[in-house]
Amino acid sequence: MTAPAPSPSSSSVLRHPAFRALWIAAVFSFVGTWVQDVGESWLMLSLTKSPLPVAMLTTAMTVPMFALLIPAGAMADRLDRRRLLMASQGVMTVAAFGLAVVTWLGRATPAALLVASAGLGVGSALSSPAWNSLVPELVPRSETADAVTLNAMAFNIARAVGPAIGGLILAASGPGVAFFVNAMSFLGVIEVLRRFDEVKRASRRARATEGEREPLSVALFAAFVQLRDREKIRALHVAVATFGFSAASVPALLPVFAKDRLRTTGSGYGLLLGAIGCGAVFAALVLKRLRPLVTAKAMVSGAMAAYGVMIIAMSATRSLPLAIVLLVPAGMAWLTVFSTLNALLQLSTPARLKSRALALYQFVFYGAWSLGALAGGALADRVGSSEVITIAAIGTLAAAALSTRLAIPSHDGELDPLDARSAPVSVRAP
Repeated sequence: MTAPAPSPSSSSVLRHPAFRALWIAAVFSFVGTWVQDVGESWLMLSLTKSPLPVAMLTTAMTVPMFALLIPAGAMADRLDRRRLLMASQGVMTVAAFGLAVVTWLGRATPAALLVASAGLGVGSALSSPAWNSLVPELVPRSETADAVTLNAMAFNIARAVGPAIGGLILAASGPGVAFFVNAMSFLGVIEVLRRFDEVKRASRRARATEGEREPLSVALFAAFVQLRDREKIRALHVAVATFGFSAASVPALLPVFAKDRLRTTGSGYGLLLGAIGCGAVFAALVLKRLRPLVTAKAMVSGAMAAYGVMIIAMSATRSLPLAIVLLVPAGMAWLTVFSTLNALLQLSTPARLKSRALALYQFVFYGAWSLGALAGGALADRVGSSEVITIAAIGTLAAAALSTRLAIPSHDGELDPLDARSAPVSVRAP
């Protein structure tokens, strides 16, 4: 096997106008999502004074994603992805704008917040497989990896700055404006999808070459068959489920922890989330250098353990600056776990299954995440948020120990011989 030619730098991918416009729109959309997250969590806490409804916001969003991801993966292989993305962005626009209006009218209730969160979950579930398979089509095949890397960077840039912006908007203008900003961010994505002919052509090409090659019943269950038959694929799902379930209580209860333990305001909560995002961005910059030096299993288990240690230390402090400092390496560990497992899944999956395999992977993750957040919120009502966050961190240490015993594949990610011979190429999902 000959070595692949070196790819262009990630910055060169931005020379493609359609990709550049969609990437910029994605950054603003992700920022809007974090702005809404800050506003939702703080408003729910103000309305209920209880950690359980705050944690239920996470559950309300992830349950629709849990239910719809598998059908959405099959839809992304069969329908015009551009139109599917525009429809899903429209659903999220309506959910965010509707909540903004309700809030401005003084009619916001816990039920309204949960319904809006569920609406965002529906839109996100319909969007994810189509987005992951369409965006790489906007650049030459030789630059696909760079496009995927830059796409992931967009989310983490937003994660670094979005919560802080959300905190400032919340303090200056209230949660209604935060929800309105998020609604406008989705319209930006719709405009790029509507305007650029290259996006239309890429969507048509994808549909023409990857259309209805399998009966729907076969397409829906193909990823489950792979999960059943391949130990390494099962190992990746076990790892993401155990870590996701254990870690879910931390972000779900962070606004309660910020208010009750750290005695801070919405802007302080935004800084805590921003610290996680900053750590994630830094991790994205250094992971490429670490991969040749550390095995995938050691990287996953080590990052899980590091996350647990940082969160245990954070849960014991009453200092906002110290909590921010501790959440930076926690954010690094967070991204390392999820990006490594995601990359290993893609490297170990034949191209014809990637869209549906990623949908199933997200299905497992969001199911575990939803249950973990709900369990953490219920327990926090009895024992307190800082105690539950400590328990969650201990759970991630247990997940780290378990991951050392799993058959996690290597960074090489070579396919099984049967998979390597599988002919149809369907989706290049990041």
